Parts: sequence; C-alpha cells; structure tokens
Amino acid sequence: AITLNLERVDKGSPVISRGSDFLLYSILESLSDSYYPVVDKFDKRVDEMETELFENPSNKTFRQIYKLKNDTMLLRRTIGPQADTISMLTRGDSPLIKPANYVYFRNVYDHLVRINDIVGTSRDIITGALEAYVSVVSNRLNEVMKVLTLIATIMMPFVIIPGIYGMNLKYLPFSQNEHGLWIILFLTALLTGSMVYYLKKKRWL
Repeated sequence: AITLNLERVDKGSPVISRGSDFLLYSILESLSDSYYPVVDKFDKRVDEMETELFENPSNKTFRQIYKLKNDTMLLRRTIGPQADTISMLTRGDSPLIKPANYVYFRNVYDHLVRINDIVGTSRDIITGALEAYVSVVSNRLNEVMKVLTLIATIMMPFVIIPGIYGMNLKYLPFSQNEHGLWIILFLTALLTGSMVYYLKKKRWL
C-alpha cells in the first residue's frame, strides 16, 4: 500500500494536491483493498477443507483446520484494531482531516468491517468443521468398536465350548460318543448361527 502511494508521489499524482489527509486516505484504502485477495484465497482454502473433511478426513485435515483457525485469529487481530483506529478518524472532530474527506475514511472503515465480518464467518465455519471432524473420528471409533465387539460375540462359542471340552472332564455331554466331535462342532456352529441371526434381527449386524 505504501509502495503504491510512493509511486503516485513520484509520478505527481493528483492525490498529492488534495492534501495530506487525502494521501492518508489513499494509503488506508490501498491497505484495505490488499486484504481482499488474502480473504478470497482464505475462503478458497476453507471450501477445500470442508470438501476434504466430508470426503476423506485424516490427520492432515485436522492440521489444516487448526492452521486455518490460527490464521483467522491472526487476521481478526490485525483487521479489528485497524478498523477501530480508522473509526476514530470518521468522527468528524479531527483538525487534520478536511470535513469533505471524512466520507472517504468512512468508506475505508466500512471495507474493513466487511472484511472482518467475512473472516468472522470463516472462523465460525472452521469452528464447526473442527466439531464435525471430532464427530467423524468419534463415529469411526464407534464403528470399529462395534465391529470388534460383534466379532468377539460371534466367535465366543468357538472359544468357550472347545475350552470346556479341552479340560478333559468326564461325563461331559457327547464326550464319550464316537461322533461327539461332529456333534459338538454342529452345536457350536448352530449356536453361532443363532447369534448371527439374532444380531441381524436386531439390526446390530
């Protein structure tokens, strides 16, 4: 912003002839306009982050969200005080600013407020994205735990029944039967099948 106005001075721009207060306005206007490309690029990053969050979230996504949140905080900390300072120049009580030029400073102030609002909206989106990421990770963990629990439940008969018969205790059912192995395997499979049927009926599987 300052470089641009120095070039105007070198080229004898009419800005100089309108007084130092108008030159200040020109510098502030250039400064506020320089935020728009930054905010546009920032919004694009937020959109990309949202898309990645719901399509393929990962640890990289979380790092990007966290970085974006820090960037929004930095922008607001930068723009907010600038808007407050320029607001003081719009009150109409400064002897350094011509009355006809107050409207220009008001225009700069409006630009900064609008940019700050855009950044604030992006911050809200990022906060929501963080909450959504935590929710997605939590749901994934719940799904993993559900699958592991179902596997453990289904395999339970294959663990308990052979474990009991592996103790070589006398008078266990079918332990003396020549077809005892096949009967026990059949009963184990039947019990497992019944459990699978029950889980599906309850829509847990």
